[in-house]
Amino acid sequence: MFSNGLLSVAVMLFFAFMANNSINAQSGLTKSNMPDAKSEVAVNASKLGVELFPFNTWDKSKVTSVVTQRLALLNMATDNPKELFKLVYYTNILEDLQFSVAPEVATVNRLITASVKVQNPAITSQFIKDTYNDLKNRF
Repeated sequence: MFSNGLLSVAVMLFFAFMANNSINAQSGLTKSNMPDAKSEVAVNASKLGVELFPFNTWDKSKVTSVVTQRLALLNMATDNPKELFKLVYYTNILEDLQFSVAPEVATVNRLITASVKVQNPAITSQFIKDTYNDLKNRF
């Protein structure tokens, strides 16, 4: 029915198709570019009460510029826990963007990172939401 060459091509295409589906499933993307509801970023956004945006909503260069500007406004030698939170948050976002992490993911997931690194009663859930909303409204 199939020649060996044709069978080999069919098997190769089948495995390539399966590998592509597996990669797409692992990325957490749906057809609307929204992360899967069970993905880390979606769970974090829900836990923090912040709005999650579809991938490719924000321009990476604009996000990088805005975060860099916000970081430049902070005192690097501060003891203020709210400023420390923002220092950690903005720095980690910039690191993620250098490694091609989607800005929509980095801005949410790095809220968790900053809150773990700067554990202080001044860092309330409302402060975290306000910091995120202040940043996202600048894009």
